[in-house]
Amino acid sequence: MAKLDGDKKLLQGRYKAFKKSLPENLAKGKERDYSMRRNWRESGKPKDFKEAVSRDMISPVYHPEKNKTIYHAGSTSPKTGKMYKPKKHESSYKELEGVRNSPESKEYKENTKLVSRGRYWKFKEKSKREKNNPKVAERVNKRTEKNYDKGISMSKKTEEKNKAKKVTLKK
Repeated sequence: MAKLDGDKKLLQGRYKAFKKSLPENLAKGKERDYSMRRNWRESGKPKDFKEAVSRDMISPVYHPEKNKTIYHAGSTSPKTGKMYKPKKHESSYKELEGVRNSPESKEYKENTKLVSRGRYWKFKEKSKREKNNPKVAERVNKRTEKNYDKGISMSKKTEEKNKAKKVTLKK
């Protein structure tokens, strides 16, 4: 039991050191807003920011409106299909709209469905039956589209609330 507690503390220490090495926009985030710890575990527990970038856990994204590059962590687990941001996160809709509307994701959408998993959305592989049986496929695709609508709506409502809060705070 003592060994297990020591291993847990060691792992917590490694994660804290990793989190401290991140750029401010990633380091200051709360676990309830983005599941950085799950992303870290699924990415092989990189020791620092540099290693996380080399493993494609984190990537640079140029923002022309700010005229600078900001680092972003992935939105969805490549291993499980589960999103790292909760359903109601103010920018989850960007990922959902991107998958839904991108011509490049057509094949991906044909093979996956969007399902609700607790606090998170998950892209899940469709079964052979869900792909090949027309009645079942129609039902699954209809449910998936409803989930896209619901997820986008939930996330945009949160974004609007947060914008309203910021306006109120500025006054």
